[in-house]
Amino acid sequence: TLDKKQFKDQAIVQGDGNANYYTNSSHVPVDTGLSLIEKIKIEEQYHSLTPGGHIFHAFMGESYSDPDSLMSLTDKIARKSDIGFWAYSSALSFCLKCKTLMKGLNNVCPTCGEKEDVEWYDRITGYVQQVGRAKSASGGWNPGKRQELIDRRRFEDN
Repeated sequence: TLDKKQFKDQAIVQGDGNANYYTNSSHVPVDTGLSLIEKIKIEEQYHSLTPGGHIFHAFMGESYSDPDSLMSLTDKIARKSDIGFWAYSSALSFCLKCKTLMKGLNNVCPTCGEKEDVEWYDRITGYVQQVGRAKSASGGWNPGKRQELIDRRRFEDN
């Protein structure tokens, strides 16, 4: 937001209004229309250039991942790409009222119907953290990182 105020249209940011963010590192934009394979082919080019630190994020979809599919993908990334470090991440939701844990970003608890105290958890800067969506949340992400979370393309394994 500060960059948009100071540099106006010269600031190349994602998001809108008070929820701007930058693409991290050498990642393609989080809302890319590229396939997972195309994303790998672009991002792998930078891993050998950044030996001090890099990561390939594979944000997984809402469905439960098939272990054989993930093992096949892991084998292909390890043997047939220049990706040096990667992580598979899935978002979680947790109902603070009835203590139900859910896969994916859920607005309503399927167990008790709670809407205001369903907290989201997802990966940010290397670890899974509370997003701060729930009414009684004790912390969470800034508006730009929350917008990035909403914009993230999630890949289904096949």
